Amino acid sequence: MKKRLFIIFIAAIFVVGSVLAFTACNKVTPCAWVAFGNEGYIYYTADMYGDHIIYYEDETDAEGDTYHANYAISISFIPRILGKSERNGVVCTTVEVTNNNSMTVYINKGKSIYDPNKKVYLNGTALTPSRTNDNDTLLCLTFDISLERGNPGGKENDKLNIIEYK
Repeated sequence: MKKRLFIIFIAAIFVVGSVLAFTACNKVTPCAWVAFGNEGYIYYTADMYGDHIIYYEDETDAEGDTYHANYAISISFIPRILGKSERNGVVCTTVEVTNNNSMTVYINKGKSIYDPNKKVYLNGTALTPSRTNDNDTLLCLTFDISLERGNPGGKENDKLNIIEYK
C-alpha cells in the first residue's frame, strides 16, 4: 500500500511539474520590430534603456562618436527594448510592446536634416507629440505610440514598424 501511494505521489508531482513548466514556457514578451526609414548612417544599440536608434547624416559624423554626441536624431522607447535584430534584410530594434508605449525623438537643430516643418511618421502616419521641448539646439518630441506587434500569439510575423522624419 505504501509503495502504491508513493508511486501515485511521484506521478502527481510529475504531472503538476510538467503543467507548471509548460505554462511558464508559453509566456512570450510581446514585441515589435522598429526601423528608421531615412537615408543616412543609422546605429541601433542593444542597450535596454537609453538611446535605441541613433541617426547620423553620414558615416563621418558617426566615427568615434562613443557618447552619441554628434547625432542628427536620437530615438528612445519606453518601457524598453529587447535588443537589435534583422528582419527581411533590414536591421532594426526589438521594442517591448505594452499598453503604455512611448517614443522620444531628439532632433539636433544644428544638423541639416532639421526643418521646423518636418514631422515624425510611424508607418506612414504623421504623429502628434504628447509633449514638446524646444530649445536653441535641440527639439525633443515625445509620442504615445501603438506599434504593430511582431509576435502575436507567440508566432513571429514579418511586420516592421518604420519611423521617418520628413
